[in-house]
Amino acid sequence: MRQRKDWLEALEFPEVLDLLATLCETEEGKTFAQRVRPMSALSAIKERLSHLVELLSLAHAAAIPSLAGFHPPSGILKACAVGAQVGASSFRSLHDSLKTGEKAVKFFHGKGDEVPGVLQFCRSIPRVAELCDILDAVVDNRDQIRDTASPEISRIRRHIEDLDGQISGKLRRITRGHEFRRMLQFPEPTFSGERYVLAVKSEFRSRVSGIYHYSSDSGATAYIEPEAIVEPTNDLIREKAAERAEERRLLSVLAGAVSRRSVDLEQFFAAIAYLDFLLACTRFATTYECTAPWVGGSQALSLKDARHPLLVDRYLRECRQGNEPEPVVPMSLTLGSDFSVLVVTGPNTGGKTVSLKTIGLISLMALSGLPVPAAEAYVPLLDAVYADIGDEQSIEQNLSTFSSHIGRIVEILKTVTPASLVLLDELGSGTDPAEGAALGRAIIEELVARGSLSAITTHIGSLKQLAFADKRIQNASMEFSLANLRPTYHLTVGEAGESKALQVASRLGMPERIIQRSREFVETSAAQERQLWDEMQQLRRELESDSATTRKLRREAEDLHQEAEEFKEEWRKMAEAVSIRESNRKPVFKVGDPVYVRALRANGVVEKVNSRKGIAAVSVHGKSLSIPVADLEPPR
Repeated sequence: MRQRKDWLEALEFPEVLDLLATLCETEEGKTFAQRVRPMSALSAIKERLSHLVELLSLAHAAAIPSLAGFHPPSGILKACAVGAQVGASSFRSLHDSLKTGEKAVKFFHGKGDEVPGVLQFCRSIPRVAELCDILDAVVDNRDQIRDTASPEISRIRRHIEDLDGQISGKLRRITRGHEFRRMLQFPEPTFSGERYVLAVKSEFRSRVSGIYHYSSDSGATAYIEPEAIVEPTNDLIREKAAERAEERRLLSVLAGAVSRRSVDLEQFFAAIAYLDFLLACTRFATTYECTAPWVGGSQALSLKDARHPLLVDRYLRECRQGNEPEPVVPMSLTLGSDFSVLVVTGPNTGGKTVSLKTIGLISLMALSGLPVPAAEAYVPLLDAVYADIGDEQSIEQNLSTFSSHIGRIVEILKTVTPASLVLLDELGSGTDPAEGAALGRAIIEELVARGSLSAITTHIGSLKQLAFADKRIQNASMEFSLANLRPTYHLTVGEAGESKALQVASRLGMPERIIQRSREFVETSAAQERQLWDEMQQLRRELESDSATTRKLRREAEDLHQEAEEFKEEWRKMAEAVSIRESNRKPVFKVGDPVYVRALRANGVVEKVNSRKGIAAVSVHGKSLSIPVADLEPPR
């Protein structure tokens, strides 16, 4: 899948991966999660989603295994391969990690009927139980070489224990006499390196037979190794050196065993990372109320009650802190079925950009095989998700906000296909409104011609009218409550939004004379156009309501076969009524006819007629307006 880093960042995809990584229990799983990217192969996406569905079902029925004990030492395979020194603690850590992974794999083997896909994956994981036994036979859980690791280490340690006992016994006998104890600065022996020494008062130094090692800084104490323990100590030192050599040999044997299984261990580590990632996905799905999306099967993108995962995370964090945040408002839409381009309008801070990001982010997550925060999600197999979101200027390239937008859109148009999803924020902004509107319209028409799925936000009112000229384009609005001057963040598909600038300014205390003067600045033709626009919006809602009713009746008729005859007559009557209504809406005028426009109380000339939609383009006072045919009469 073609997906540039800046497009992913614009949609906050890396932040979602970071959130998912926090739910992983292993460093390998976290690394896997942060490297997840949308996939192009439908088979790979479906395989990951099937694993996810199985684990979600299993998590609801039983406890899932933990991989918290899996932490293999970094670089141990490479160190073993090149013969570098590896400590006993590293081998024990590797053993514990392999045991943890083996336990998880064994768990899924025991749940085979419930997780057939995951079981098949687990069967491909190399078994490392034998290597675990080898490691455990040499290193114990205190990170020490076992006495039983080899016959030689066992013999050496027994000899060391005997020599240590001999030396301790001789020291006790030497220091037992009252007269000798009087010559000691401290009653207990201490060490000089690996050798036992006695702390003798300096004035008695010549009376103690043995090897002088050193004196205290004050000179009051001389540290002497008694002659009686010199040879046993020499033997002890030699045996300890032999012990260290045998330990190094045993660790080298372990390194060889690990090195010989390095390929299997790499596969094992990768498999455990993937299992940890899948288990993290189940925790993510449970915490954020996610579902497994459907990918492929159609070219339509359909979301039901979808929520932005980062907003959900913020809401949950606020709740955990004892606050009462506003809940995240879900959004629902279908893109690519009845229309392919959605134009979203509405006031600032109303959630338009969040809606774009939610559409793009849910799509990226679905194509990555991740659970998505939605009641239902159907995502086509997209070849790219393009995003031009944000108004950052490019200081490095000396580009304005407008230039930055256009530069990104140019890059998008170079490679966009019918299998692409395009998300454009604030189309046409940052320049002259008239030119911005013209450019925005041309870009939308190009996206329609390309056949790509597109969602676009804009403040340019004229772009809303495109939905009435092309059925492949649909309007949507972000609701805004004038009662409390706050957005509701609810997306309504099929209705165009308004900026509500004058209403908001009035409620915020703007002097009425300024509000009134602002209204006067709005041209009469613009006001009339708004009236006609509202009428057309109402007409569209009525038609969509009729269409929704028709679809509902058709589905009921298909489901209830036993009542088919009863519904047949009702359907005929309804279809007849709809036909009559539609026939009444058919135009009775043709291009060039003079007409009277009731709403404007003025005569005009018909320039164009859209029979299907019942709308005519009429020239009135030198301006071309879209008028419902029902509002036209013969000229007066």
